[in-house]
Amino acid sequence: PIPDGKYELRYDDESVGWDNAEYSLIWSTVTSPSDPQAKTVTGLTPNTTYYFWLKTRDKASNWSLVSNTTSTYAGPDTTPPRDITDLVATPGDYEGQIKLNWTVPGDNGTINNAQGYVVKYTTTPPFNWNTADEYTQSWIPGTPETTQEEMISSLIVGTEYWWAIKAYDEAPNYAMSFNTSSCQPAPPGARDAMMVFGEGTVAAPKYRYWSGASWGSIDNCQATEATINWTVLRSCNAMRDRKMTGILSSGNNLYLQEWNGTTSSWSTIAPSPLTSSPNSTYRPFDIAYEQNS
Repeated sequence: PIPDGKYELRYDDESVGWDNAEYSLIWSTVTSPSDPQAKTVTGLTPNTTYYFWLKTRDKASNWSLVSNTTSTYAGPDTTPPRDITDLVATPGDYEGQIKLNWTVPGDNGTINNAQGYVVKYTTTPPFNWNTADEYTQSWIPGTPETTQEEMISSLIVGTEYWWAIKAYDEAPNYAMSFNTSSCQPAPPGARDAMMVFGEGTVAAPKYRYWSGASWGSIDNCQATEATINWTVLRSCNAMRDRKMTGILSSGNNLYLQEWNGTTSSWSTIAPSPLTSSPNSTYRPFDIAYEQNS
């Protein structure tokens, strides 16, 4: 055997020779002389002729002369993405929403990124891919073997929806099979809530978050100044998942902060403080989101 040996393969879609070939692959080998060798080259353009040249190297880093030229035709891509068989549908965060989760398939099975998805649903089982309605979307497949989550809105509350997804590649080849998962959209009513309040002479307002089932722990908003006399909390449109609070301190200064439900974090709205109040004994302010923002 050749210890610490290497191969270098160069190739191109034109017969330009070793020095001018556009692509190169290098890999290690400890193969014994005269043993048959094989290497699969992926990522080629379908329906294209490619030319190949090969060199080998020993452990002293001596490279052989270049091999003969050989060529072959890269046929059409006929390998579909992996089937999505772990799709799970659950009620979404807000009224009329359903959340879909699945493991991202690859282009050729589990490697490379797929091109897109075909999403279908029905409200009249049994599910039949050919007759089910197609849900229009532009979801981009993520990294293969990671989890992808998408939210579907404006569905009819109280109706059971059955869902299925197939991935496709650039050929396009479509996945062969699928699983189905069903649920009803989230019903109307409070899905989450929050309270903001002052505590003694602490400068940072406190808040607690209601998940829809229980209250979370007491945490801090952004620091303002002690003592907090008044807080007002307002929610934005549910689809934005934002909240805003106004805080009036005993120093007669008004602060504004915004809650980002996506990142679960507070940020201060500049300038800070926003303005001053002539008397913080009373609550001389209110806040609201603009309707068109």
